Amino acid sequence: MRLLKLLAMATLFLLGVLLAVANVWFAAARSTIPLRLDGKVVAKRQLSEKHPGRDDVYLLELNQQGWVQVDKHVFDAVKEEERIRKESWSPHLEHDGHATDLEWSTDLRGMLWTMPGSLIVMLVTLAAAWVKR
Repeated sequence: MRLLKLLAMATLFLLGVLLAVANVWFAAARSTIPLRLDGKVVAKRQLSEKHPGRDDVYLLELNQQGWVQVDKHVFDAVKEEERIRKESWSPHLEHDGHATDLEWSTDLRGMLWTMPGSLIVMLVTLAAAWVKR
């Protein structure tokens, strides 16, 4: 019984780690810094969320890569029909003779604090549940 409880807790914690890492990755990917991009911007789309103008979703459709979610800074920098190019982990985006410097988003910086904090809370909760009989 105790082994089963330990296995369940370890599984929950590993699932939490996986979700935290995924949150950080997707926030980082929106800056496009870790991504390799090469293609023509076929379409741009701005989708409103709960607080329009504050938490909107910005999408670029590239002819060779499909839809890519990006930060507002990147969305505003490029135009439809422009060819964009960027190497993985480069902080520079080239688009039709222009270059745009990329930055890590505020969302990512927040996630880098929030996700470890949430894992600590999860560990403390699991430890309390382990000790309690």
